[in-house]
Amino acid sequence: MATDKISECKLCPMNWVSKKGKCYWFSEETKNWFEAQDSCSRKNAHMIVFQNSEEMKFIQNIIQGNYRFWIGLNFTSTWKNWTWVDGSLLNQTLFPITLPKDGHRCGVLKVNQVLSEMCNDQFKWICKKDAVLIDHTTLKRGLL
Repeated sequence: MATDKISECKLCPMNWVSKKGKCYWFSEETKNWFEAQDSCSRKNAHMIVFQNSEEMKFIQNIIQGNYRFWIGLNFTSTWKNWTWVDGSLLNQTLFPITLPKDGHRCGVLKVNQVLSEMCNDQFKWICKKDAVLIDHTTLKRGLL
C-alpha cells in the first residue's frame, strides 16, 4: 500500500520570531500592561504565557540586555494568586516571583527573572500566537 507524504509548514507573520509552532513579537516601544495586552489582541495574539522553562530560556536569549518586557501575568485580587492571561495559575516552582507589594500586580521578564511591577508603568512587551499551518490542502484551496 502506497502512502503519500504530506508536507506541511507552520508560518509566522513578517517581523515575528518562529519557534516550535509558535510566533513571538517583540515591541520596540513602551506601553502600560493593559495597553500592551490590547496591542497583542489587535494582532490576534496575547501577551506571552510561558509554557515551560525551555520557552522562557529561548525568550531570554532574544531579549538579552537590561530591558524589562511585560508578560501575560498579573496578580488577581479575586484568586489572590499570580494568573496568566489564559486563566492558568503561575507555577511558582518553575517561575518564582515575589508577592506583589505597593500595587505591583503585573509581571515583567528581565533577563533571567520574573518580577512584579505596577501595571501602569511603561515597558516593552512580547506577544505570542500559534503559527499558521500551511499544508497541501491549504495550497490546493488557494488560501495563500
